[in-house]
Formats: sequence, C-alpha cells, structure tokens
Amino acid sequence: MDIRIDDRYLLFKAIQPLEDGVLYNGQDLFLKRDVFLYLLDKKGEVDSKEFGQSFGQASRFTNEHFFHILNAGVTGSHIYVVFKAYNGNPLAKSIHQHTLRSLEILTAVFELGKSMQDAMEEQIYGFSVTADNIWLTEDKQLKIMNYWSGANRARQAHWGLVTCCINCLLIQGRFRRIRKLTSPIFFLPFRV
Repeated sequence: MDIRIDDRYLLFKAIQPLEDGVLYNGQDLFLKRDVFLYLLDKKGEVDSKEFGQSFGQASRFTNEHFFHILNAGVTGSHIYVVFKAYNGNPLAKSIHQHTLRSLEILTAVFELGKSMQDAMEEQIYGFSVTADNIWLTEDKQLKIMNYWSGANRARQAHWGLVTCCINCLLIQGRFRRIRKLTSPIFFLPFRV
C-alpha cells in the first residue's frame, strides 16, 4: 500500500494498530528519510481540537525513551503524527519471539520508569504503558509510542509498567511459580 499524505509523506505498510489508530512505516519525501507515521481517523472538528490540546505539550517533550515527534497535522479525514523511525519491533511482538533475557527486561523497565518520571515532571502522564504501546529497539531500549492520549488507569504509570514487566517475564517463562496462579494480583485493576 502506497498512500501519500500532503505530498510529503509516503506510507508503506502497517506496523501495528495502536489505541486510536495505526502505526506505519513511511518515508519523508522532502528530506529523504525513513519515518514512522501514526494515522488516526478524524471524527470532526471537535476531535481535531481535542487532539491539538492533548498533543501540544507532548510534542515539545523529548526523551530517549519516548518516540521523537517530527511533525503532525490534519489532512482530509485523518490526523497524522510523524515520528523518527527506529530499528526494532513493537514490544508486543518481541515478547512472543523470546528475544529478551530477564535482566534485559528488568533493566529496560527500570530505565523506562525513570524516563516516565521525567515526563510526569513535564506534566505528561496518563498514557498507556502496555506492550502494545511500547517499542523495543535493537539495543534493548523501550520507547513509548503514543504519550498524549489518555488510557485506562490500570494501563497507566507504575501499574501499567509493573503489569508490562510481569507480563514480559511470564511470557518469557521466567516466573514459573507465578504463572501457576490463576489470578495473579499483578493483573487486577488497582485503585490508588
């Protein structure tokens, strides 16, 4: 599939669906570089305004554990966000390929947690911290993809991070004793 956006970006193939849209591999035709494009369906002017308000603060935030935003806009029936392209895969895919060791998982989660604290200091919070919203780079770093959209409270902040870490370890077969539990506490919705 080759779709153009504003005669500047070319979408190649879908990488994975995210909470509100789909992440694509693409190319910036002006600057001749690979990019990721997050394409969301626009549901009217209200949706565009809400997006602009929630996106504004996040677009100014830079951190090595968050996708770097290069551009964003509205075109036709879509809202798009352009990110720097990264090597690697969505964490949800990588977990099932068993490419991570326990220490790598714990180290990556610890580093991501520190970066999430930096984001909170910049008033950026409430985003999903689950395997479907995290990218795993080839050098085993975790990066949050969408950090401007709100998520269910059990998927946010430390609860989302703990759940993500435990899920990674369980799927990798690291916590065999915990796996035998039918309803581990880690998967219950928490109230703070």
